[in-house]
Amino acid sequence: MYQYDSSCQGSLDFEDFCVFIGDYLLTLNEARQKAIDYYEKMMKKRDLNERDSSDLENEDIEEEIALFFERFPELDDYLNALCLYNHDDILVDEIDNDEELIVNDPNVLKRKFQVRIYSAINIEQFFRIKYRENVGIEYGSLDPFVKVTLAGESKETTVLIGATKPLWNQDLIFSIIVPPGEIQDIQSWVETQSFYFELYDFNSHGIVSHTELLATGSIPLSQVLYSTKKTVMIDLLMHTSMDEFEISKPVYLEILLEDLTAEKWSWAKVRDKYTYPEEVWINKYLPKLKYDLENEVFERNNDNRKVVETKDDLEIESIELDTVFGYYQSVCSNLYSVFKNRMFSVIGLNENNNFVFLPCLLTPISYVYKTKEEIARFVSLIPSSTDILPISDESRNILSSFSAINISKLYYYIPNESSAIQFYSTSITPYNTDSFFRQFNSPNTILFKKRASLFEHCMILCDLFLGIGLDAYVAIGKLKHRQYMWVIVIDNSGGTSQSEVKLKLFLKNNKLYNVTKFANYNNLLEEYKYRCKVKVTHWNAMTGQSFVDGDENKFQCKNIVSLFNHKNIFFNIQRSENFSRSIFSWNLNDNTKWMPFLSQDNTFGEIKCSYHNRILYCKTFSSKSNIEEEYTLLSTLMKLIILYRRHFLFIVDTEFYRPLCKHFQEKLENIEKIIRSNNKDTKKEFAYNLFSNINEYLPSRHYFQGGLYCFKDNNPNLILEELISMGHISNSIPNSLFVISSKVFQYAEGVKVVWIIIGYIYDINIYELL
Repeated sequence: MYQYDSSCQGSLDFEDFCVFIGDYLLTLNEARQKAIDYYEKMMKKRDLNERDSSDLENEDIEEEIALFFERFPELDDYLNALCLYNHDDILVDEIDNDEELIVNDPNVLKRKFQVRIYSAINIEQFFRIKYRENVGIEYGSLDPFVKVTLAGESKETTVLIGATKPLWNQDLIFSIIVPPGEIQDIQSWVETQSFYFELYDFNSHGIVSHTELLATGSIPLSQVLYSTKKTVMIDLLMHTSMDEFEISKPVYLEILLEDLTAEKWSWAKVRDKYTYPEEVWINKYLPKLKYDLENEVFERNNDNRKVVETKDDLEIESIELDTVFGYYQSVCSNLYSVFKNRMFSVIGLNENNNFVFLPCLLTPISYVYKTKEEIARFVSLIPSSTDILPISDESRNILSSFSAINISKLYYYIPNESSAIQFYSTSITPYNTDSFFRQFNSPNTILFKKRASLFEHCMILCDLFLGIGLDAYVAIGKLKHRQYMWVIVIDNSGGTSQSEVKLKLFLKNNKLYNVTKFANYNNLLEEYKYRCKVKVTHWNAMTGQSFVDGDENKFQCKNIVSLFNHKNIFFNIQRSENFSRSIFSWNLNDNTKWMPFLSQDNTFGEIKCSYHNRILYCKTFSSKSNIEEEYTLLSTLMKLIILYRRHFLFIVDTEFYRPLCKHFQEKLENIEKIIRSNNKDTKKEFAYNLFSNINEYLPSRHYFQGGLYCFKDNNPNLILEELISMGHISNSIPNSLFVISSKVFQYAEGVKVVWIIIGYIYDINIYELL
């Protein structure tokens, strides 16, 4: 206990227990090896005695050896008697693959999953007015059901009538086929797939029945495939459109996920053979990789190297003893020899398709925004990218034998364009993954395209933070068994009050019992003192939210592998990747905790930026909404809603209730200013007042039902597509009137945010006539 308890509290957490098990296995392996050596020594003695059997002095030894092998004829018998049998040597079916690790075994690629939906928690806050036959009007009721989607296949639970605390206890079976190909392409496909859960309210009243989306959530497919247990029980946190304001109770969905595929076809075999992107590049593009690292990474004089071009490839001859590629290989080989299960990313592809180190993709950029909140808000409003993940030529050749219909069924991970413009979309989670196989664009290209991947969001956010003098880094870690990236800011001006409280409590415990007996006492005390001096803030580049390390409102991601900025890369060489632990250190100057990729005495020079234009051109900036553009968007949306309802729902007349539309329009005037303030109390007060006191604008016995939504673009067609998917314009109750208001706020470089309130009002008396 004293040796392995990292928190010095007299109990082992999961990480401590894993360390204990690791040391136990090492001790067990040492004992097993000693037993094997002794058995081999006895075998040699037996062979010698058989040759010199005439010697009478060896009779006692010969009898001892005979008794030994009579009891233990095989090595396994001896190890089993000592309880040192190696249980890891279990025979399993191997993956059918060739030298290039191409997986096309249908037993491995065909997967079957069972999703059991138990119940939903805290959905009574979405109360609706319902009319029940022979009962009358219910003023706080719901008819919920859950829709689950995986790889393009969707299934639904039954609708529970009048259930604010629903209990389904229903199983949904999914069968999917993973696209065949090289292992890295298969792995990339798996990491883009998720179980998407959508909670709906069913409404059967009106000309046609319709549904309304209440909350969404997702679980990565990799979390189920990589689980050590076959069954995964999860309380899934669902997202709602009002999460930004934190006024509603968190909604949870109790589910159970199980991989029904036979154990011998476990996905762990694919993961064990998975090669990281950099290993693939080394195996396939070694000449170009060497050339790019030698010429595109450091500011070096051309006199220090000599480039020799041949017909087949490019070879680099350096006068220096070590080349850049040689240095890179030596560092990575040392890391992977100790940390075999961590992926230390060092190389990426820039927009010119050149291999560079990750710090080459960053540089300090000065811009019009000078506060962290404004910068984070600006970056979060850039729509997410919907580019297709690249696949190798070998995988493409395998897929060429499939028909176009089958290929389209296999690649369902590509999100819709409309889902890229909403914060909490119905079809893609905001915590999406990214692939290091793809090219990463420069900030100017990102703003020109108005689209960015997860890594590109983090890259431009870190650049702007560095531009205002912050000590910022891009962090690479894991979120739900998938690679994830975010931005970390380390502030040396002072720590948080939470850190001081933890230090006082730790010193108080020292008086209660002798804490100094614990092996980690000195390290933990030093870390507590260090955290009182620094403040570590995690920034989610996709949503603009910030999380202070150690506070109650914790960041969802807890595992970190490396950090990098425009100068260097720092590898986490601590025993644990979990930075929520007390013993975890953020001191980058401590080489026993964080290993720098480039040492201070390296002879390669300074890292250079991979793109030349480091200035962002600020074309437009407006803190107020554009009235003309806002009117055009609102009128276009109204026309599209009328056309959709007329041609798809066959509802001829669609009218809008203008008094309430005007009221909401005035309410949205200051919403962006409130969001940028990042004041929780102010945001809660705004959300409470938004839909309150609207009775004076409503006719008597009329009821309003609707919601507030945020979009990252002012394209009316994409906005309409998302509104349709959420079920807000499918209402067909007779004499109901629609309500829609919008505000468009324009940031620099044409980045825009659109806030929309949409809903409808209807006469409660109409239920009596249905």
